[in-house]
Amino acid sequence: MALLLADVAVARGRDWTVLHGDPAPGSPTTIQHVAEALGGAATATDDVAAATADVALEAGTSEWSGPSADGFLAVFGELPAVVLHGSGRAASAGSALSAWADALTILQARAGALLDLAEAADHRQREAEAARPAAQRARTAALEGLRWVQRDPEATDEARSAAWRQYDRTDLVVGRLDRSIAEAEGALARLRARARGLASEHADAARGTAIRVDARLVDPTGRPSFGRAATGGGLLDGSAGIVLDADGDGTVGPDELAAALAFVLGDNGMAQLDLVTAMTLLGRLLMDAAADPAASAALVGALRLQGLDGALADALAVGNPVIGTGVVGPLTPLQAALRSTLVEPLLALVTSANDPASWRWLTHLLAGLDADAWDPALGLAPLDGIAVDAWTLYQDLFAADPDRYLWSGMATLAGGTFYAAFQDLHVLRVGLESDEIPVEEAVEILTRHLGPLGSQLAGELAEAGADAMARELRYVETTFLDMQKQIFDDLAWQHVAHRVGGMEVIQQLADDGMILPLQLDAWHDIDSGVPDRVEAGNASLLRHEQSTIIGDDYDAIRDHSPITWATTMGMSVLASSPVPGGRPFREVVPVEVGLYVDTPDRVTIYPDRVGPFDLPFGAVSIDTPDRVGASVDLPLNNVSIFEHRWEWIETDMLPAWIDHVHAGTAGPLVAVPIPEQAAPQRLVPDVGPLRYDPAE
Repeated sequence: MALLLADVAVARGRDWTVLHGDPAPGSPTTIQHVAEALGGAATATDDVAAATADVALEAGTSEWSGPSADGFLAVFGELPAVVLHGSGRAASAGSALSAWADALTILQARAGALLDLAEAADHRQREAEAARPAAQRARTAALEGLRWVQRDPEATDEARSAAWRQYDRTDLVVGRLDRSIAEAEGALARLRARARGLASEHADAARGTAIRVDARLVDPTGRPSFGRAATGGGLLDGSAGIVLDADGDGTVGPDELAAALAFVLGDNGMAQLDLVTAMTLLGRLLMDAAADPAASAALVGALRLQGLDGALADALAVGNPVIGTGVVGPLTPLQAALRSTLVEPLLALVTSANDPASWRWLTHLLAGLDADAWDPALGLAPLDGIAVDAWTLYQDLFAADPDRYLWSGMATLAGGTFYAAFQDLHVLRVGLESDEIPVEEAVEILTRHLGPLGSQLAGELAEAGADAMARELRYVETTFLDMQKQIFDDLAWQHVAHRVGGMEVIQQLADDGMILPLQLDAWHDIDSGVPDRVEAGNASLLRHEQSTIIGDDYDAIRDHSPITWATTMGMSVLASSPVPGGRPFREVVPVEVGLYVDTPDRVTIYPDRVGPFDLPFGAVSIDTPDRVGASVDLPLNNVSIFEHRWEWIETDMLPAWIDHVHAGTAGPLVAVPIPEQAAPQRLVPDVGPLRYDPAE
């Protein structure tokens, strides 16, 4: 059962078994009731305490259980004993809960849509699986009939042809059923992955809401409230446009501080000296918040809602201490103020909050990419800058700690290889969609480097037509872009967390169940600085990337359609090592096996399996001139299969990379800009309608 999904199969009146659980449990109605009660807290404190207990109780019922409920309870479960500090803060807490109720409604609608699609895919799979035994028996009978006719010396040509036609018809049925089963399984795998992502989003949002509500409250035992009194002289009393205490309660809340920071970083007309002074005063308040994890998480959430990512990314670019990049040379007074009063408090805030959402946010800022615009479904060209920025952050991380962050260096080299492949897929797909590239030319480009295998695939691809090829190439392109995003969002932030907070924050993340035990072990090895352990730890992260993060996506590409299956076969023949000196996949893991057959005019090969592996669709047909031996090369090993891909990585690619690390040549290799790494690896000529234009 998926870790992040609710530990119940039936919830909200529906059976969620097909998705391995409800990814968005909870009751928006109950939460909204509490929010409304908080709104009247000034005159109904007892009602609020009872209502908050109701929400805490719901988090422990069968309707909502598992890690997200535990995270919510860890903070929210204490609230019935808390005294609200003024009606303004009560209303603010109610607003946070009301926003969560609205967000939960949207999350549950998305979950329902996923369940609808999953149920439909599951139904298709069950129907096809139910029909396959009869179809298989019919094909077996037809094959026996065909063999009997071929052995009968008195059989007529008409009888032989009829037997062949009958066999082809029955095999076509089996092939269609197999395709239906594979497509349904692939769809279910993708939908379950999306459900896991939705569950993670739900868990982060639930815990963040609890933290934001908690940050607006004062503990009667003396726990300090967020922030401190709204003081600061003329600049912070409202006369300069900076309003700290918007609700008049005498303290600075997360939303208020975030709004003040947005004003100071915006186009406000303030003199530079005043800006420096204001930033210094606001920086002190930011550091106050960083002393309390709950306040830190609340403030990070408020900063994200203010839309300050661009301004904060610019501030981090001023020679930040995380990755050692940025402005070189003397800083202006404002740049120096940003460095000392914003960058360092910002790092302290995220370290104090210490949750994946906050670390991902900081990582996106460091990379200078727009996370909200990172939609792999758009294709490469609209995301070109984001894709390159993500790989460039790996470069920066390796440069910051080349003795320990070996995964990020190798990921940079892989980025150059995949960027070239992304461009090739993109221009072929766009050319087919726009009719600028004839399908025959696209087929020739796709198969020209594949040798005998290319000859066998060319006919099948040409018969598919331009629309089908473009559609399937889009699927491969966008799936690979999504894989890049998944890797970045899973591992890049962990490197940033280690870089900023060391093993202390990594250990706390593991204790809170936010990273896996195997990842914790890997980080202990990496942190040790002992070369053998460092290499083993980075290899563990690499294996996690290939198996856990993107393994199902490779499987989905291979099983999606005949065209995408053929694409993975081509990848297996063409895949070169991204590490200079490494051998290509085909040399490390042999990709072909010879099969000899005799046939009169045409042979149609119908293997259910090649070696130990299932073929995801039906036949491979080969024309032959007479009754002669025909050599047919069928792929035995495939780079999209984790075991084969890992054999390549573990036995050749990773050792080649470690050799560069030991020889001191890794740094110069990684430092080459991503576009320059990609250019010589392009297989599609960058001319005419095939020219890649990221601005299109």
